[in-house]
Amino acid sequence: MTDMYLKVGKSVLGELFEYNKSALMDDEAEFFPLLSTIINGVIATLVNPTERENVKHCLTDFVRDEYIKTWIQNIDEDEGEPNIDKETKEAAKYFDNSYNS
Repeated sequence: MTDMYLKVGKSVLGELFEYNKSALMDDEAEFFPLLSTIINGVIATLVNPTERENVKHCLTDFVRDEYIKTWIQNIDEDEGEPNIDKETKEAAKYFDNSYNS
């Protein structure tokens, strides 16, 4: 049953990431709150608290991974060869400190 919630959630969240490539929403003021709202909306109709928490965790992990991928893709090309490990850690730290679902 939760597979449907995960598929719908990932689809909507993926579309939002695509939209944000051109819209360039502010992460903390716009993008993160919208991601959180979508996740909470997806899980709102799940009755079982364990399923609700599992779906929320999976969707939050999906969002985190997508955010890190986007961060890496947006590294300024003028900076030379990026240190992917360093940038991944920096993106993960920023996400973890800024995102609240």
